[in-house]
Amino acid sequence: MYASFYNQSYQLAHYLLSFLIVGFLAPLFLFPKQFENRSDQIVSNYTRIVFYLIIFGYGLVLTKLFEVLSLFFSYVFFLLFTNKDQWKKDANEENPISRALSVFFDFFDGIFSIKDRISEKTIRKQQDFVKEKITKSSLANGMVKGFALFFILAYALYIRFYDALKHAAPPLSDSYVTLAWMKYINERILFHDGIYPQGFHIYLATLLKFAAIDPIYILKYTGPLNSFFIMLGMFYFIRRLTGHFIAGVCVAIAYGLAGTWLLGSSLERQIATNSQEFAFLFIFPSLYFYILYFTTKSKSALITAFLGTAIIGLVHSLAFAFEGMAIMLLGFSHFLLKGKPALPYIARTYGLSLMAAVLSLLPFGIGKMIGRNVHSSSADYLMSKIQQAIDYTTLRPIDYVAVAFILILLLFLIKRGSGAQQRLTALFTALLGISTFLLYYAGGKMTRSVLISSRSQDLWALVIPVLIGAGVFALVQVLPAFFRKKYWETAVSILLISFVLVALHPEPITAYKMERDSFIEQYLRIRDSYSPKMWSIVSQDEEYSVVLGSGVHMYVKDFLNYYDANKPPLTRKGSNKRDYNVPQDIFVFYEKHIFEVSKSNSIYSLLKPKYDQRQKDSDNFKKWLNQYRQSGHKVELYYDDPDFAVYHFHIPAIKQKLKKRFWED
Repeated sequence: MYASFYNQSYQLAHYLLSFLIVGFLAPLFLFPKQFENRSDQIVSNYTRIVFYLIIFGYGLVLTKLFEVLSLFFSYVFFLLFTNKDQWKKDANEENPISRALSVFFDFFDGIFSIKDRISEKTIRKQQDFVKEKITKSSLANGMVKGFALFFILAYALYIRFYDALKHAAPPLSDSYVTLAWMKYINERILFHDGIYPQGFHIYLATLLKFAAIDPIYILKYTGPLNSFFIMLGMFYFIRRLTGHFIAGVCVAIAYGLAGTWLLGSSLERQIATNSQEFAFLFIFPSLYFYILYFTTKSKSALITAFLGTAIIGLVHSLAFAFEGMAIMLLGFSHFLLKGKPALPYIARTYGLSLMAAVLSLLPFGIGKMIGRNVHSSSADYLMSKIQQAIDYTTLRPIDYVAVAFILILLLFLIKRGSGAQQRLTALFTALLGISTFLLYYAGGKMTRSVLISSRSQDLWALVIPVLIGAGVFALVQVLPAFFRKKYWETAVSILLISFVLVALHPEPITAYKMERDSFIEQYLRIRDSYSPKMWSIVSQDEEYSVVLGSGVHMYVKDFLNYYDANKPPLTRKGSNKRDYNVPQDIFVFYEKHIFEVSKSNSIYSLLKPKYDQRQKDSDNFKKWLNQYRQSGHKVELYYDDPDFAVYHFHIPAIKQKLKKRFWED
């Protein structure tokens, strides 16, 4: 079964191994070290590898070479070529690959001992422990803070992954589009349904290549992981720029555990796998590297920030527009604080941002080159307007809290003595908060844009946690006497855990589904039992994306129109011969009770005609099946429950004999 411990352990192990290879291990060996801080290096490596995955992905899909070996050799060749100077070091200074190979062979030659190395590190740590004179009280203080952070991160993971581990059906209707486009990339097909940024789908298809599991698991696991990484990106942004632990923890709680209190109806997107959330993942890490560039003049930071911005542009247009606004505000903030000396650095930042904008047009250019049109439904959504007049957004308590923290940040800027990086962070965060709040509060009314009206809440929900984190830091700086106690962070950590458990008490995130779990479970059962592309599922349109690439899909209505119930299986109407153009094993998904989304769901009215048609199809199939049995033909009941059944039609092996005769002739 899908939710069994063994199945989920097996699938997760494959997924995590693929993710670690693609996102962390490969860049660890392929990219040179550019930052002293380990977290900066890890984030930079991940950003760089995702950028290269997307760029190479487009090239390999276009040339029909998108396979594991071509991916591997393309990345290695390009990265070795672009970093050739790094590999030409002195003989005494080994590069990571040489060092890893040296350790590998030394281990088998008996020169390198894991036991001795662990003993050395243990002794060194003990010596460092004594040198630093760590007291029991400070150790306990650190343990409490560490436990608080671990508790929050683990809880955030749990509420996000619960649905992916427990329920087989994908969340939200968008998941089926994502699944299909991932599979098209895997089959080396670009823009099957029209021009749309394919960066995220190339990333998913790359994970699929290395994981070697069904794409449904890639889809189910990646969405929760993306939203968890968005939270980590916010924590990283605030923690690194303010140097304040509690400020970072407050960010993690606000985005990770606040639930509908913060995100409202957008909460369910945190477990769905969509391009928008993947693009959001890179927003605050890239902004961090821009600030790092302004304050340290590090070119590596600027390049990493540029690559992060480019990724956003290659993944999602709305997120890229938001990133562009944030970069403009960041440059303006730096100018306000530093004046004319900041202009050359701002100019470089804006220039690279324009390059990222040009690069974001790559999908459009490639699509036009191969004769594709723009994805029609996305274009319509982008341009559609609200016909009737709408009011300003009704504010929630959390909105007033966020505005209060904006005021605290502005108050902090008046205070002297803070570091340049902290002041830049505070001013930028305040300006970003003001701009996003105005977009959220009045954007829909002023523009009547469906896109702005519906998605501005997502952008505001992205900014609120950062405002809270930066605001907490500013509050501590503005009122130092109040936070003078030595272990106040420990006390606050305990209070925050209590707040999460008692006040928030977050439950696993759930979202509406388009079908029953049993549909996906039976698909997986069929897929595991029969050879690829040698079976067919007859069902409604959700299964098209699910079956794509593994088997053959047919709609129930087409099945009823094509095949005669009075003739041997399966004979087309108007013919006396069996249809050997279909797979040998056909599974019909029959809904005894039509699955529907809740009537309170905003999309119910759009789906109602489809549900009515499905009811007719189910009734007609039942009549067809009765007539088929009355004609003396047998059919296997492959699966049955109170709401859903699967019927298995098997075409005799004459088809194989015909194939053999054809090739022998």
